[in-house]
Amino acid sequence: MIYVNDQKERVLSTFEEQRLLEVCPRDLKDAIRIALNTAMRRGEIIGLRWDWLDFDENLINIPKTHTKTQESKKVPMNQVVRKILLERKLFVGITDFVFPSETSKTGHIYWPYRLFKSACKKVDITDLRLHDLRHTAATRLVESGIPLHTVSKLLGHSTVKITERYSHPDESLRRGTDILANYALSTDKSTDIGI
Repeated sequence: MIYVNDQKERVLSTFEEQRLLEVCPRDLKDAIRIALNTAMRRGEIIGLRWDWLDFDENLINIPKTHTKTQESKKVPMNQVVRKILLERKLFVGITDFVFPSETSKTGHIYWPYRLFKSACKKVDITDLRLHDLRHTAATRLVESGIPLHTVSKLLGHSTVKITERYSHPDESLRRGTDILANYALSTDKSTDIGI
């Protein structure tokens, strides 16, 4: 658990992710996998409409009326998300929404909080919030070396400053000094590292 500005920031491990997905019903499993592969917000995922999807360009085009920042955004579909969406198309049939619901006023499902908490409890995952899925995706990108401005754009943040919370300074600094050591070792043949 990481605290940033007095807020808990939880990153889901790949082991926890695998265990969690094994106990989730289909809609929840698909929504979680989309979140972890796109860093989209919960509302953007459950409100996904088929007419926002461009399978030729592999893009999810979210209109400004459905984003937190009131600016439209394009989210690339990786092969995992593309497969999930194509399978859902066959599964749900003709409908406006990727996650339809005949009983909700919106026409799409509400985020299944109870199912999410129940699934976490079944596999003994504690302190995981829905927003942590987005945090996990962003953290994985930053830890893989994706530049902060790129992660910021994917997340739809108005500034890179907001995205900086996904960069964990201790690890970044350690990686940075290790890179500097590699340069030093390659240029200074007299350096004795056998201390």
